[in-house]
Amino acid sequence: MAAARRPRRARRRERRSGSAARGPRRRGHRRPGQGRGAPRRRRPPPVGGRVRRLRGALGRRLSRCRRTRRRPRGERRERRRRLVAPLRPQGHAAAPRRPHRGPRRRDTRPAREPADVIELQEHRPEWAESYRAAAAAVMAVLPGQLDAIEHIGSTAVPSLLAKPIIDLAARAVAGADPRLLDRPLSGLGFERHAAGPKNHAVFVRTVDARRTHLLHVFAPDQWEHCNQRLFRDRLLRDADARRRYRELKEALARSRDGRDYTAGKLALVEELLNEERAARGLPPTSAWDK
Repeated sequence: MAAARRPRRARRRERRSGSAARGPRRRGHRRPGQGRGAPRRRRPPPVGGRVRRLRGALGRRLSRCRRTRRRPRGERRERRRRLVAPLRPQGHAAAPRRPHRGPRRRDTRPAREPADVIELQEHRPEWAESYRAAAAAVMAVLPGQLDAIEHIGSTAVPSLLAKPIIDLAARAVAGADPRLLDRPLSGLGFERHAAGPKNHAVFVRTVDARRTHLLHVFAPDQWEHCNQRLFRDRLLRDADARRRYRELKEALARSRDGRDYTAGKLALVEELLNEERAARGLPPTSAWDK
C-alpha cells in the first residue's frame, strides 16, 4: 500500500502537467517546455526608438554608440572634426577638403622654378668654355654611345640674355637607348629629369640647389629635326628674332615665376620655330620650350 502510493511531490507534478494517465516516460525524454524550463524567447525589437537602458559606464558607452550609429556619415564626420579641433595646435588649421572631381591627372607642364632662379645675364665668353669642359666629360664617360654633341640654348647665342645654365644636345649611336644613360652620367652629377620632354632623354646637373647644366640626348632619327637645334640656328642667323626674343625675356623676367616665364615664351618660340621648320620642309610642331 505504501509502495503503491507515489510521493506527494511527484503526484503534484503529474497533476500540473496532466501526465498521470500517460504512464511513465523513458529516462532522458522530455517534452518541450518541461523539465529544464521553457525555451527563452527573443525580446521583440524596440518600438518607437526606445532602447533598454543600462546603468553605469557601460550604459553610457552603449548609449553613445547607439546615438552615433543613427547619425548620417557626413554628420558623424563633422562631429568628429568639432571634437578634434580643440586639440589641434594653434596656427595649424585643417586642410580644406577638395570636392571629388575624379582621379587626379599628372601635371605635364614644366616644373615650377624658384623665384631666385630667374636670373638673366648678359652673354659671357666663359659659357663657351664651360660647354667645352662639360662636353669632353660627357663623351669620356659614354665612350661608343654618343657620336655628336653641340652647344644649344640661349648661352650658345651671343648678344642674348640667358640664365647661367649650359644646355647641351647629344646624339646617341644606333642601338643605344638615350634613357638608359643615367648610371654613367651620375658620376658627373647628372640626374634624369623625369618631368622633362617625353620624346628624348633629359639629364640635369645641380650644384648647391641650382641648375648648372642640361643635357638633351636624342636618338639618331631625331637629330636633324630636333627643336632645340633648329631654334638655336634661327637665333644665330636672324638678328630680328634675337631682338624680339631678348625683349620678351626681359619683360617676363620681372614676373619672378619660373612657370610664367616659360609659358610666356611659348607663343614666340613656336612662331620662330615653325618658321624655321617650314623653311626646311618640316611640319609644324608645338613645344613648351625650345
